[in-house]
Amino acid sequence: MKLRRVAITGIGISTAIGDELATNISSWREGRTHFGEVGAASGLGGTAVKYAGECPEPPASRLPDRKVKKILTRKDVIGLVTALGAASDAGIKPGARNFDPERFGMYVGAGSTQIKDLTPYFPLVRQCVQDGVFDSLKFGSEMMDLVNPMVVLQTLMNNTLCFAAIALDIRGVNSNFMDFNVSGLRAIGEAFRSIQTGRADLCLAGGVASPVEPFHVGTGVNSGYLARSAELPWSAAEILRPYDRQRCGTVLSEGAAFLMLEDESHARGRGARIWGFIDGYGTGSDGPVEFMQEESAPGLSGSVRRACREAGINSDGKRFAADLIVGHGNGVSRSDSVELDAYALTMASGTPLVSIKSVTGELGEAAGVASCIAALDALALESVPPTFNFSAHDDLLGGQRLITSSISSQAQAIPGARQALVTQRSFLGISCSLVVSKA
Repeated sequence: MKLRRVAITGIGISTAIGDELATNISSWREGRTHFGEVGAASGLGGTAVKYAGECPEPPASRLPDRKVKKILTRKDVIGLVTALGAASDAGIKPGARNFDPERFGMYVGAGSTQIKDLTPYFPLVRQCVQDGVFDSLKFGSEMMDLVNPMVVLQTLMNNTLCFAAIALDIRGVNSNFMDFNVSGLRAIGEAFRSIQTGRADLCLAGGVASPVEPFHVGTGVNSGYLARSAELPWSAAEILRPYDRQRCGTVLSEGAAFLMLEDESHARGRGARIWGFIDGYGTGSDGPVEFMQEESAPGLSGSVRRACREAGINSDGKRFAADLIVGHGNGVSRSDSVELDAYALTMASGTPLVSIKSVTGELGEAAGVASCIAALDALALESVPPTFNFSAHDDLLGGQRLITSSISSQAQAIPGARQALVTQRSFLGISCSLVVSKA
């Protein structure tokens, strides 16, 4: 079977920085963050976390129907307007007839909603606990009598997918992924596969996250995942330090990022602008490991090799020579270390490496898609954006020396750059890697 080439024809992004693509890109290059102080208003007062990134409220005018704002949670409103923005950028709008709806798919990374949206369930949950044991049968049988059915609909994980599909008349292949950081990048990868193998002509794919709330923050602090920013001497812009020897955890941010992927011939047939291409995709797992206690990341190494091999990146038989890596780099001590080790095993020495999370924060399900957008910009300009707050990495693990020198707090020129590797890792060592190339 002849595989089809997959083009990127539309981009949409919403972060704490804003929802304009140019504004987000310039902030990644200039180090402008929009982390704000959190407190009693968000339910986070008194925690060890002082800063987080929160999106501006999406205007109702960008919704297909203003009434859906009464139905959807904040997360899904952000996801919906961003997904529709990517489609519009590609020239695909509600009511358009420049595609076959049966050949139009959608893949989304979207996990749990905010816990505050689940509060109507809490009285029922308490009633279903007897002697410390939760009775799921009672919960299921009594839920529809005691909980407003609209709450059930509001808290479905796939609402961004559902409402975007309704608005755009998407009737083809689809799926919703819920494995946090890798979900959005996995959505892109699976959309790529569907188009590449002829199951779809075009797919809208991306991720959305809204984790800034007490449950996620409390869990993150207790696990050591989040930076205890209220206890640190740095400003908001200085806290998230990818790969740096002073890294101390990540900063949560809400946001969404989507791409329109399309068979190249289909895109050219309708005169669409092409931002770039996807050349390879790989996934991997470290197996059952204790979160943030892993000694290595074989799943990441495997996913990198699979994506680079499929993309045809030059290799000496052991390491691949991509022009750039846009890494996971979330500033969590152990995670950054095993990530660097994986690159030392798989990538050529001196390959430029960058993380944009010091500016965006940890975007969860949207993180990998934002990194794809950063990679496309870097390839177009032949310039790697800085990894802000990086000064020097600790050399505890010898293999890291092969890659550490390629991280810079200054922009780096990459003349003639053509392909970039994008990676993400998630809890329990799930990894995704994607290779994108310039138009």
